[in-house]
Amino acid sequence: MKLEFERLVVAGFRSFNDKAVLSLQPGLHFVHGENQDEPPLEANGAGKSSLFHALTWVLYGKTLGNLRNTDIVPWKGNRETKVILTVAIDGAQHKIIRTVNPSNLTLDGQKVGQEDIVKLIGIDYEVFTHTILLGQGEPLFFDKKPSEKMQVLSDVLNLERWETRAKGASGRVADLEGRGATMEGELSGCHSNLEQLDSLIADTKRQRDEWDAAQAKKLEGSATQRKQLEKELEKVAKKWGEANLAFDGAGTEIVALERDLDRHEEAHLSAKADLQAAEMMLSSKRRELKALNEQTKTISDRKACPTCGHQLSGADVRKQLGRHEAAVRQLEDEIAQGIPSTIGEGLEAVSAAINRTNGDLAGFRAKAEAAEDSLGVLTPQKIELEGRIRQLKEHTRDQREDTNPHRTSWLALRKRRHKILQDIDDIEVDLKVNAKRTERAQFWVKGFKDVRLFIVEELLAELELATNTMLENLGLIGWSISYAVEKETKS
Repeated sequence: MKLEFERLVVAGFRSFNDKAVLSLQPGLHFVHGENQDEPPLEANGAGKSSLFHALTWVLYGKTLGNLRNTDIVPWKGNRETKVILTVAIDGAQHKIIRTVNPSNLTLDGQKVGQEDIVKLIGIDYEVFTHTILLGQGEPLFFDKKPSEKMQVLSDVLNLERWETRAKGASGRVADLEGRGATMEGELSGCHSNLEQLDSLIADTKRQRDEWDAAQAKKLEGSATQRKQLEKELEKVAKKWGEANLAFDGAGTEIVALERDLDRHEEAHLSAKADLQAAEMMLSSKRRELKALNEQTKTISDRKACPTCGHQLSGADVRKQLGRHEAAVRQLEDEIAQGIPSTIGEGLEAVSAAINRTNGDLAGFRAKAEAAEDSLGVLTPQKIELEGRIRQLKEHTRDQREDTNPHRTSWLALRKRRHKILQDIDDIEVDLKVNAKRTERAQFWVKGFKDVRLFIVEELLAELELATNTMLENLGLIGWSISYAVEKETKS
């Protein structure tokens, strides 16, 4: 995850009474200030530390010195304490706002809790103050006790996950070993049951064969009776098939004719609508002709415009009358033509088609009813014969298998033997798989702890290299520092 602090806005925070904006650009920066209220103090009290306290407070609700809301209000005035931090996480920008009076915490405009901010940033207060921001006067990493240093490393590197995984692997080993012991017991029981079943199967097979020989004669009579019923069924089934074919054919024609009838009726409605529209158009033209005649009379009698009433000259009157007379002649010609004959002819053709289709429908429906009546007589006969043949077949099968108590026992014993053999194969396969899983899980009980130790040792090696590189710059010529961590022993 890439975390970038972009912009910090501070207002009403400790020495900051007015709003201050700080752009957090990458690089090396020297922070200085000027105490204008008390010049003799020079840069002291100018708010340098408050900037970094504000950064910590907006993220975690407390400063580097563990000061909380009541301790960070402005030193002068009664202004609302408000800090805004803009951060970019993997390129996505977020805005965090924390205020006092009223106390509020928002993330991207939504009210959230402290755990939401920690989840967004990915580090808690303890890790933040030992990795990103090292506070003035606060104990540093090298000031802590060995156990505290290890805890910081564990938090920063999230080492607890390896301990958790090692415990999970240990629990997995215990489960797999217990399962393996259970399967061993099941396998022993299966082998013992298999020996007993082999003896029972041999005895039951002999009894089954003796019983089958006695039943052979009874089966011959059942076979003769079944052949007779099958001949009767063949005759009935032929008649039933012919009736069913006729019924299906009539039904197919009925469906097609009903679709044709629907289309004809739609065409009939459309033709009626066209006729009504033509009649309405003719009435409209007659009304228009009447209106034109009235306007012509108005122009002739009053010498005035029929629309606005304006008086017209002789030339204008003749011009208006000429236009009206042309329009009147056109309307009279259109009215004389009346309703187009094609409309009436189309309506008659559609009506004739509807009558023909209804006649055809009646004929096929009669055929369908006749075929349905035949099916009503033949179907019960067919079902009865099929049922008797089916019962006879079932009875014959019962005589051959189900009615033989020794056969039933023999089949059940063989099925049981097959099931035991399958169980043995399955258990042996499961035992092999379980052994491999146990071996893998056993490896990771220590493997996860080794990963944890490896990460710590790698980090300490890097830290040792960086420290020794800087010793000479501090004047410690010939000095060296080494770091060590407790290691697992045989005990």
